[in-house]
Amino acid sequence: LDRSHINPVSIACAKFHNAAVSADGRVFTWGLHTEPLGTSNKTKQKPRSMVIATPHLVTGMLPENGGGTAVAVSVSENHTAVLTDSGHLYTWGASHGNNVLGHEGVKWQPSPKKVPGVYRAVGVAAAKEHTVLLVGTSFPRVLDKSTEGVRQFDSLETLAAKRAAQHV
Repeated sequence: LDRSHINPVSIACAKFHNAAVSADGRVFTWGLHTEPLGTSNKTKQKPRSMVIATPHLVTGMLPENGGGTAVAVSVSENHTAVLTDSGHLYTWGASHGNNVLGHEGVKWQPSPKKVPGVYRAVGVAAAKEHTVLLVGTSFPRVLDKSTEGVRQFDSLETLAAKRAAQHV
């Protein structure tokens, strides 16, 4: 992976780590500790602190690994939240209280996990003890712009901007 060509379209910074979404919807993290980075193995034990000085791909967010195409990211001191172009929310990291990550009874989630019941999210903000979503009342239909067998879709952010521009 050539990290010099990430081409970020969304960046979030917190006390101990940073995250970026690339133009092609991949998620990268770097910083201190493994809890919010999503780059650790899938063990249930909390790993010891570490430093990742350069952006690392969060492979658990790749569509082929059960993730999705990211369009937005927000980070807090200990966790990361990502929205996909299909309106789903994925979270990982650690929290002091239950349910902060959106997974019932979970205080530690080492890799990205889809939050159940979130279908039309268009905005996200993460903080130390909570995560807030902006959910659309309707979700725009995604149009297939196929060219020569390659499927390309407008991102949720682009579709929402176009829809909002119709009412200005």
